[in-house]
Amino acid sequence: MKKVLFSLLVLVMVVTITGCGKSKYPELKEDAQSFLLGEYIDHNDDDFSYGTIDYSGRTYMAYGNLKGNLNEKELEECIGYVVLDTNSDSGDTSSRIYTLTKSKTHDYLLNYDLDARIWSFYRALDTKGKDVNTPSYIEYNKDYKYWVDTTSDNETHVFYGKVIEVNNGSIIVEPDQDSNERRSSDKIYVQVTGEYKVGDRVKVTYSGGIMESYPAQVGNAHVELDY
Repeated sequence: MKKVLFSLLVLVMVVTITGCGKSKYPELKEDAQSFLLGEYIDHNDDDFSYGTIDYSGRTYMAYGNLKGNLNEKELEECIGYVVLDTNSDSGDTSSRIYTLTKSKTHDYLLNYDLDARIWSFYRALDTKGKDVNTPSYIEYNKDYKYWVDTTSDNETHVFYGKVIEVNNGSIIVEPDQDSNERRSSDKIYVQVTGEYKVGDRVKVTYSGGIMESYPAQVGNAHVELDY
């Protein structure tokens, strides 16, 4: 059974930011970014689904919760808010995204729901397997198995399809109708080093899960022509 978990829906222990009422939070900027929730499906973990957001050319995924207290000085700036309902014009900006003073390279972002008073942290996908500075107040959530370095994370998957678009250093592949990947998307973005043309039949080998953007994306991919 597919398990669905979005970081915004995780129930965590409600704790208090030391000496911080709403008035002490960094204000929402006039040019604040509205973040749309994406989805990442981890095929190595029973199709576990994570919420994702994109910021400054990087994709972030749920990582952990707040441990203990968080002083407002740890919040660098409020860069935007999460759009919880794309079909609504309510203008709700209560689910805020903050950069952190102890994460200068922005490897982590804080998501704070002002109404529900729930804190959660996103981590940049490109930091997986790397030694990054994790602030002491961030506690890894063990339910997020994507971040655990295990041999299963290196499991490879293969699908076949047709190249429908060629760009500089990447192609868009339409997976075959009977493939598992087709259930995720009819278009998958793949980075390549070789030369391909529209109409080519290709075999794509990749590891990890599928980023449920549109087109969807796969990482650590190897592409070869399927004659």
